[in-house]
Amino acid sequence: MRGLKLQRLLLIGLMLQTACQQSEQATDLRKSQLASPTEQYIEAQRTDTDVLTESTIKKLVLGPSLHHWEKLDSLACLTGGESTGNMGLATVKLWELQFQSFVTYLTQHPKSCLRQSLVWGMSEEQSVLKGTARAVALAAFKKEVSQRAAMAGLTQAEQQYCKLIMADVKPELYD
Repeated sequence: MRGLKLQRLLLIGLMLQTACQQSEQATDLRKSQLASPTEQYIEAQRTDTDVLTESTIKKLVLGPSLHHWEKLDSLACLTGGESTGNMGLATVKLWELQFQSFVTYLTQHPKSCLRQSLVWGMSEEQSVLKGTARAVALAAFKKEVSQRAAMAGLTQAEQQYCKLIMADVKPELYD
């Protein structure tokens, strides 16, 4: 009797699994059929933008130049949706790897889209913690940035600009 119930349960489970897989395949097919040429074009543009962004970031990591900062800045202005989050995380990584060059660029280009991407990326990173732990971590992060700015030999204006960036970091945006 038990063996028969177990067989029935296994059979029902397999049938449900097969039905779910078929449903997912049908949904994917329907989505691809319904995609308009405009949506397909936009998706292709996003892919191209992501490739350009990745290539530019690699060049900046190897050796920052004004040309590459400007190119990445232009790409940051074009990103949207999921790419915005990716750009934010990429700018945080560049902040860590090319700190002095990045701060100099941002100071010279105060309306840069990279600045907003950086603030969003930092806010997202700090949003992982909650409550008191978040407040403590954020204060420590801001102090670390100030110390790093001083140790890197940044000008007073650049150090002040770092403080302005840190003041805009708001992890609660991701709650």
